[in-house]
Amino acid sequence: MAALAGYIFAFTAENIVKHYKYENSTTFYTDLIYPVWYPFELSNKWIYGLVIAQQIHISIVGTVSTLYIELLLMSMVMLCSTYFSIISKEILQLKPNRNQMNKEKLKLIKIIKYHTEMLNLTETINNTFSMAVLFNFLASSIIICFIGFQVACGAEILEILRRMWFLLYEIVRVYIISYLGEELIQSSEGVSKSAYEHFWFNGDIIYQKCILFIITRSQKPAIINANGFAVVSLKTFTKV
Repeated sequence: MAALAGYIFAFTAENIVKHYKYENSTTFYTDLIYPVWYPFELSNKWIYGLVIAQQIHISIVGTVSTLYIELLLMSMVMLCSTYFSIISKEILQLKPNRNQMNKEKLKLIKIIKYHTEMLNLTETINNTFSMAVLFNFLASSIIICFIGFQVACGAEILEILRRMWFLLYEIVRVYIISYLGEELIQSSEGVSKSAYEHFWFNGDIIYQKCILFIITRSQKPAIINANGFAVVSLKTFTKV
């Protein structure tokens, strides 16, 4: 939304400068936010104002619609990362004792079930958002390349400002998704580390096998997959 507001502000400022610079001219500048053909003349200032308002409205609706999907994905990934961190802390709090194992075994079994549910949830997130994530990364990469090329070719200061807002928005959006993907990987791998670092050797053979099951499963971290194209992480962000 900040990028959209900045783009519209830069467009408005550019037109104000044009009209102020050529205030004595009979030419009425009808630059649009988006170059669209209309079946009527825009030389009337009231019609021109309505068209600009309509384009701003469409921009806001489109931005908010896209933003809702991204915020849902981000909130789900953050939720999974938080739960994996909780699982790690719960494992570290286990105090196995060969003389009193039933209570700790029940806790461990509950943790294993909880861990399995979280892995299934991340799989559901991947099945739901993988295509959207792939499209976002491809679109952002193309937009960043084109805008960077336009800025490098040189243009008026206000035009560069308009492009820079979009460039900044795309870079920040890709970074946030990549950062959350990295956090998900680290938190899911942390379950394996916590299982190894707690006092598992004080438990009986059944308890130790259960811990081995958690460690083995945690070797494959939970990830956000861009439909098989790439794993969303900070490493992916550096490639974009």
